[in-house]
Amino acid sequence: MNKVLLIPAYNPEEKIIAVIKGLPKGVFDQVLIVNDGSNPKYLEIFNQLSMIRDVSILEHEMNQGKGAALKTGFSYILKNTKNCLGVVTADADGQHLKKDILAIADCLKPEQRELTIGSRTFDSDVPLRSHFGNKLTRIIMKFVFKIDLKDTQSGLRAIPYSLLPQLLKISFNRYEFEIEMLLAAKKNGYRFKEIEIDTIYENNNIASSFNPVIDSARIYFVLFRYILASLITAAVDYIVFFVSYAFFPKIFFCTYAARLVALFVNFFILKKFVFHSKEKIVIIGMKYLLIVGISGFISSVTIEYFHNVLNLNIVISKVSAELLFYVGIFIAQKEFVFKKVNK
Repeated sequence: MNKVLLIPAYNPEEKIIAVIKGLPKGVFDQVLIVNDGSNPKYLEIFNQLSMIRDVSILEHEMNQGKGAALKTGFSYILKNTKNCLGVVTADADGQHLKKDILAIADCLKPEQRELTIGSRTFDSDVPLRSHFGNKLTRIIMKFVFKIDLKDTQSGLRAIPYSLLPQLLKISFNRYEFEIEMLLAAKKNGYRFKEIEIDTIYENNNIASSFNPVIDSARIYFVLFRYILASLITAAVDYIVFFVSYAFFPKIFFCTYAARLVALFVNFFILKKFVFHSKEKIVIIGMKYLLIVGISGFISSVTIEYFHNVLNLNIVISKVSAELLFYVGIFIAQKEFVFKKVNK
């Protein structure tokens, strides 16, 4: 069965030519390179690449981002490649060696539901921005999404053909796409495997098109969606609570009125954008209502205690009670309501 090497390329390093020329025949049936709107001065590199056997070049007129380039490649493969086992993705900035590309390619097996990651070693020679970024992302992925990987941002991956249609559904188009790919794989029941590869950062990785400010912000938006969802829901909850309390100062009534309105906002956001649950909506809805009912009761009792026993201001009582149970509600929603369904 066929294997395809896919390389998204924006202003590629010249060394990519030698890497592709050095690949043994028969490992990849096709090498697909997506020119993601590179500067015209890099045209000669693409011309040389196009003359290599089994290499095809796809073009973006303007730079659309690494994720968009990968999706262009995936779409082309789905439409034009028959009997495809899977796709190996690699970067065009010289970070991936031939031996590591071959090792990752060897991990593609028939009927395998496994996403393989080329895992780098983050020692003292790695640029600080890369070391810190990967460390923070790794912690968030492990705690929030239960994806435990040493390297969450490696571009060297072996992707089963069966996963490609799901990856085309991802809306993100830049570096955050690779984080979202991990979440999509988890959502669809794929396992993860890591293969240790050489870590290469030449000249402090200046060849990389990764913008440490803009691209990092995009990546962490993907990871901090729960917090954003919580802020939106909290705003709705607080507005309804305090407006209700102004006209009818009964804490239990106001708490449940606020919960009911915020419920629809929170439920939609969490299911659609955060936990990506595939469980039937009726079952999820029943479990979600149970959590809302229990949390609403506990919150009401706590607010009553803070306000009537400790004589705290109603605003302070409400905010303190909600903050007190924030982590517990998050865990309950993740592990009980929106728990992933294993295949």
